[in-house]
Amino acid sequence: MERRHVIIIVMFLLTIGMLLHGFKTLRRARFGAAEHAGLNIGDVDDTPYHVSADEMDSDRQRAQGRGHGMHLAGAVSKFNHYDFSGGKVVAKAKEEVKKKKKKTDKPEAKPIVATEIPMYNIANQQNTNTDNGNTNNVVGTVGEAPKPAAPAGGVAGGAANTANSYEAWAAKILGAPNPGEVNALVAAFKGHQVTPQVFYQILDAMILTNNAQQQSLAVTAASDVPSAQSFEFLVQVSSQNIAAAQQATTAISGYSATTEVDALKYAMSAYITNATVIQDATTVLYNSAETYIGNRTTAGTTTSLSTIYSGFIPILNRVIATYTNNATIEQNASAALQLIDQVVTQ
Repeated sequence: MERRHVIIIVMFLLTIGMLLHGFKTLRRARFGAAEHAGLNIGDVDDTPYHVSADEMDSDRQRAQGRGHGMHLAGAVSKFNHYDFSGGKVVAKAKEEVKKKKKKTDKPEAKPIVATEIPMYNIANQQNTNTDNGNTNNVVGTVGEAPKPAAPAGGVAGGAANTANSYEAWAAKILGAPNPGEVNALVAAFKGHQVTPQVFYQILDAMILTNNAQQQSLAVTAASDVPSAQSFEFLVQVSSQNIAAAQQATTAISGYSATTEVDALKYAMSAYITNATVIQDATTVLYNSAETYIGNRTTAGTTTSLSTIYSGFIPILNRVIATYTNNATIEQNASAALQLIDQVVTQ
């Protein structure tokens, strides 16, 4: 064998020996302590340590008992609410927060209750005049009284009645002029079978027909039912350029009679913001007071006139306060008030 081959074999054996010696030294250094203590490495239990809930409660009670005045309960409680694997609040607390959010995110919807708006704002009132025993329908309340745009059929009591609906009466009246049907409408209205909405809507439609006879019949119908609404209707017609305008003006003057004058009180109250209605009403009222109060002759007449006119005092004061910039209205209202004071104070 050559010398060169011998040297290679010797070096290989030395290398193997050094590797085995190093591995043995490393093993002794790693597990030396266990071997010196007489322990067998294979017998060591390397499972993770676990503390039960009962043991945790027991430890917490012992910690609170030997705290020497230190309140450890809060710290232990805070300890229980943390997850040491990530340093975050445990899922239980998160779930409670989510539950609260679910309750507040979507509040319970409340049902929306629709409220019905009345189509007409003036109530019927009965005006009984003791002079002749007549009972007239007087409509009145404080505030503006708009005309209904599309009246529904019905009787005064509110029950549906197609025979007295707007459509039924329009079919009878709005074609060719028919005085008999107009008289029937007036009678049904006085008998509370036709609502004010239907009655005045039919009259408005008669004026819009541009038929002179129909317009005249409408004015006649309104004149047969003295009321705040009829007075306002006549004032509107009197301002139009139609033949029935003069007829309406004459009908307005008729409200100065003691049998009809009380309707002016309700007209002024219901249409207080309508200067045209107020001016005509105060003019007619002054003429009435001048005619009946200024020419009275007996004490009995004074007592009767006081009953008729005393109710005008509050509304006249209101009209005077409202129309300080309207000389005609203010003068008529003031003059009428002075005459009425004469019979009321006696």
